[in-house]
Parts: sequence; structure tokens; C-alpha cells
Amino acid sequence: MVAVLPSVDPETAAALKGTAEDASPIPPRVVSHRRIKSSPGISLEQSAPAATETGEHRSPTHVPDKLLKLDARLGALGAHSTLRSAVYDWVSALVKGLQEHIASCEFDDDELRIELNTAVVGEIATRSRVPVALELADQFSIRLSVRHEGSVSLEASGLIFGPVSGAKECWDQLKEVWAEAGALDVASKKEVAWRWWQTDGHKKDYEGTKLWRVIESLVGLRSAGLIPKKELYDVLMGCICSTRNEMRELDFSFFRGGENKGSPLAQVVATTRADPENQDPSSQHYDADCEQRHRISDGILRAHLGNAMKRETAERFCKSGINFGRLITDVSSLNLAGAAPESFCKLFTASEVTGGASFSDRALGAMTWQKDDLTFKMSGEHGRVLWSPLALDP
Repeated sequence: MVAVLPSVDPETAAALKGTAEDASPIPPRVVSHRRIKSSPGISLEQSAPAATETGEHRSPTHVPDKLLKLDARLGALGAHSTLRSAVYDWVSALVKGLQEHIASCEFDDDELRIELNTAVVGEIATRSRVPVALELADQFSIRLSVRHEGSVSLEASGLIFGPVSGAKECWDQLKEVWAEAGALDVASKKEVAWRWWQTDGHKKDYEGTKLWRVIESLVGLRSAGLIPKKELYDVLMGCICSTRNEMRELDFSFFRGGENKGSPLAQVVATTRADPENQDPSSQHYDADCEQRHRISDGILRAHLGNAMKRETAERFCKSGINFGRLITDVSSLNLAGAAPESFCKLFTASEVTGGASFSDRALGAMTWQKDDLTFKMSGEHGRVLWSPLALDP
């Protein structure tokens, strides 16, 4: 791995100099360019310049320079050093993972604006058990501001998360099952849905979808017998009730509430809103049940986050999933911290390796089907997402 310190223009140099005496200076940033080993078409190593419609080529080599400007601006605005570092780590991880897809990148007026060659979709590692797919519009932006005690707010545009493959189709099919079974309340629907999926064997209808893989990665564990059955009901119901939402704002701040006994803990909390396309009958994302599904999923998240025993089980078996729940749920009303910045950053970090479970992995407990899951190796110190052009995504 070769570490490269990007060149800095006079404007950025002046901004960095202005923060040199900051009470909490951040060490100089070093940008590393590394190649993803097993993912054709995705590279963090500097790629050939992207072609525009007119045939003109625009190089992504200016991107690190813009990130340094953003970091310097955070220092100038008085961002707390810990939160400043967390913001830089997340933005740089996101942007470096997208580097091959970037057509242009600008930072001015406290806003980072990025144009991609096309919209992209992000598949999260199956074993992370985060039942959403990420999506970035071909033009997205991040506007920064610094608030009380050096907390940082990022106003985002073009960042979406939505259901994984198979989730919406499973919900639609279950509506008929619930009607036949007379399941009217949420508790009854959960029980009927799990019996239909697991006991009656209808999960085979979804074999290979991301929904199936996420659930099988949990119930196939040798230790899955320790999970109460009603919590497995929640896993399936939570997955199929995921809806399309926009991340409108990301707040990096400190939590000083109950579960941390008053000691400041860095956190990230997102402000979201339903994607307007959910309500547009002409859109491919039209979802007549989106409000109902959102209420159910939010209720499941709040029930697991607000109960110490459920939260402990979730932390053991679905650590990334419950951390994502902390990100998008109103945790302040539960007196809980939001998402851990390092986990949030890793979720948006493009993986350097991909590949299914090897023979030795299967000998150690990996399931047979995981040899075909190219996200299996995306664990440990590796990133958790694979970005690909939306138009090419099946």
C-alpha cells in the first residue's frame, strides 16, 4: 500500500495554517489509495479520467484536495476535534469508495458537491444484518455547519436507503396470507409471517434474494437457538417493513445520557424523511403501504432499543443492524446514544476484499450457501459496502 499526500492549493494551505493553533488540532491527513482485490470495475486506486457526454475527460485527482478544504473549514468553524475527525473519516471513506464513479467534486460555501457518472447503489455485507440498500443520486451534496459545543451538522441531499431485494415482494405476498388467517394486529401478523416463512417453507420462494440471505445468515448460526422465537418474528417483520427514506441531516455530537452514565460519548444521529416517490403512483418506487410499514418497523426498533435484554441480544447477533437502528431512530426519547461514529463510517466504507466463504470458513461454521455470497469476506477491518452503478444493478 502506497500512502500519498495530495498537493494542496494556496487557499487550502492558508485555511490549514489558520487552524494550526486550534485548541484540539487534528494530525495531518494522509490519503491512501488501495485497490479492491476481487471486485472488477471498483477501484480506490486512481483510475483513468471519466469521460463526459462531450468526450471531455475530467480527472478525480482533485478530490483529496477538496476533502482537506472541508476538514480545514471544520477547524475554522470551531468543530470539536473528536467530531471533526469523525466527520472527515466518514466523508473521506464515502468519497474514496466512490472515486471511480466521480465526474466532478467541488467544495465552497461550506458545501461539498459531487457529481457521479451515474447514480449508484450500495450493497451492505450480508453478515452485517442491516436490512437496507444504500443509494446515491448522480448529484449529491453535503453542507456542513458547526453548532453548540463544537457539534457538527451535515445537511445531505441525494442520500437514500431502502428495502433490500425481496422485501417488498414478500410484504405484498403476506398481505394475502394475513387476510386468509384473519391476522389483524401487528403481533398476529408477525407470528403468521414467521410460520409462513420458516415452518411452511415459503422462504424457498425467496432463496438468493438479499432478504433471504440476511435472515438465513442469522437463523443458520449454531448459536441461533439462543434467540427467543418472538425476536425472530421481529427480524423478518423488520426486514420486510423497511421503506425508502432520505437522509436529510447527520448530526455528530456527544451523548451524555443514562446508558453511558454521564460520560460524553461521540454519536451520529440522522434526520430522515420518506422518499416522496413512495407516494407517486407513476414511480417505480410507489408504495401504497409505506406509512404502515414504517410505523411497524419503527415500533420494532424502539421496542428492541428500549429494552435492555432485547438490546443486548441485538448487540450480540446484529451489532451493525442495531447500530443502524440507533442512527435512524429518535434515540433521544429513549435516553440512548445514537450510532457509534466508527461503525457508521465502516458501513459506508467500500470493502477492499470480496468473496464467498472458503472451505476453511465452512469448516469453521460458515453455511454452504455463503460460498456464493460475495460479501462474506466483508467483515473485521474491511469496509461493509459494495458500490455499483444503479443502472447495472439487477
